Amino acid sequence: MVLLIHHSSCDIFKAKEDSATILGNLCNHSEDIRACVESADAVPALLWLLKNESDNGKEMASKTLNHLIHKSDTGTIRSAANDAVETMIKILNSPKEETQAKSASALAGLFHCRKDLRETHIAVKTLWSVMKLIDGQTDKILMAASSCLAAIFLSIKQNKDVAAIGRDALAPLVSLANSTVLECRPINQPLSDTINRSGAVLALAGLLEAANGEAAATSEVVDALVLLSKLPKVSSGHTKAPWTVLAENPHTILPLVSCVADAAPSLQDKAIEVLSRLCSDQHDIVGGLVSEIPGCISSVARRVIGSNMLKVKVGGCSLLVCAAKEHCQKQIEILSDSSLYIQLIHSLVSMIHMTNLPSENGSGENISDIKISRHSKENNNSDETVCRTAVISGNMIPLWLLAVFARHDSKTRAELLEAGAVEMLMEKISQNAFLYVGEEDSTAWVCALLLALLFQEREINRSNAALHSIPVLSNLFRSDEQAYRYRYFAAQALASLVCNGSRGTLLAVANSGAATGLISLLGCAEVDIADLLELSEEFMLVPNPDQITLERLFRVDDIRSEESLSKHGSRVKAKNGIGRELVYAWNQG
Repeated sequence: MVLLIHHSSCDIFKAKEDSATILGNLCNHSEDIRACVESADAVPALLWLLKNESDNGKEMASKTLNHLIHKSDTGTIRSAANDAVETMIKILNSPKEETQAKSASALAGLFHCRKDLRETHIAVKTLWSVMKLIDGQTDKILMAASSCLAAIFLSIKQNKDVAAIGRDALAPLVSLANSTVLECRPINQPLSDTINRSGAVLALAGLLEAANGEAAATSEVVDALVLLSKLPKVSSGHTKAPWTVLAENPHTILPLVSCVADAAPSLQDKAIEVLSRLCSDQHDIVGGLVSEIPGCISSVARRVIGSNMLKVKVGGCSLLVCAAKEHCQKQIEILSDSSLYIQLIHSLVSMIHMTNLPSENGSGENISDIKISRHSKENNNSDETVCRTAVISGNMIPLWLLAVFARHDSKTRAELLEAGAVEMLMEKISQNAFLYVGEEDSTAWVCALLLALLFQEREINRSNAALHSIPVLSNLFRSDEQAYRYRYFAAQALASLVCNGSRGTLLAVANSGAATGLISLLGCAEVDIADLLELSEEFMLVPNPDQITLERLFRVDDIRSEESLSKHGSRVKAKNGIGRELVYAWNQG
């Protein structure tokens, strides 16, 4: 087969390509066979093929060379394999662009698999040559060169020479990312695919890690990543946005979180923007790093409080939600110790009005693409119609963070009452209850969830605001038959009211007409509300708020006898036959 590759007859081009493929498969089979192939002078033949053959021949040759070299031990690397690497580096200076690209791709594959080689002088030598290819060349060469840089930069911390030289690659890489995003809107599928295959985002991430907080270099890299993060996650052709590679390579997240902890406010805002896009697929990793890196939680809170950009405020909230999943009490203590907690609560309450804006407002701040997956990537349900609570997005995120805090801390609930949160939540439910029914970013059910937590406090429960919320909550039972989450969390809020409220509260609930909606929930199959039951457990709410509320109402003599007290204290006939409905519900239960 090696002799066949050396043969130059045009009639056997295809045979030579097939021979290269077979040799590659043999090399991948075992170390003994790989050594035999190498000792049979295959490397020179494959290098000739890489330099002189058709595009397909070069592809086969580069893959087979990778198979040969991947298995070689660095300490005892055979001369043939060493010559192959050296020759591929020389080929980077070939006058043929196709040959340059194939050689860069082959080296990219090699360095991606061989950590040991990334930490040697071979990586440094390759880096010098590859950097010449990333400035003003064709797309094919740019892709191959960027891929090679990304592979070498995987060990940029371990190879100080690579880190020092790599800074010279910063400007052209940033320029490449910026021009791609700014000059080519809208981004189409082929262009996104080109960026993905180029490895430019991983190369930028490697440079960010090597910058080690140096302001100018960090700023340039983060600027480029912010621009790329504005692309939609998946295009019409199912091509992933370039920034998603960060979520697929969790080691790239740490330098961004470090920026949030230590950098200047303007740079913190940009890092928050990028990180907020990763909360959907890597919420556990993002949350863990935000909790673990000293100063990060306080820095995020300061930007939520101090920034005038809605995208930064909501993005910061998403980071705090991720961090609170496993470390909520720690987060509250850190923020309290730094005198930020009460300020943050009031800032979040003010955002209830701010997030009444459309998902994309006049300033172009699109917050609908900021999403948090409540479950791990592996456990996410692909059928969105089954689990509408699996993703917390956009307008819902500040409310969700308030709910998380309210669940863990009774002082938070009192502070929310003082800040006028109950009235704002009622207004938000009234405005949005039926505006986005069936949509992922509807906030009405999250408002009802937060009210259910607040009404567990007796002081809040007996406030005028709580009484005024009853007709608003009852109105949620008019939502679409399949929108269980609206009715279920309205029932949760009413259950908190009747379990912690006065006799007058119970009579107000009875007179609100909520009974019909509560009764309709009694027939829900557990499979239809499985995610709601899970949420109830997470927030320590009762699993059966409909039954609890009806039972509490039925214990009141005036309600059971179909009479109730009006707001003026006179005895009037119960509205809507509430007594008969409750008796029916009791008998059915």
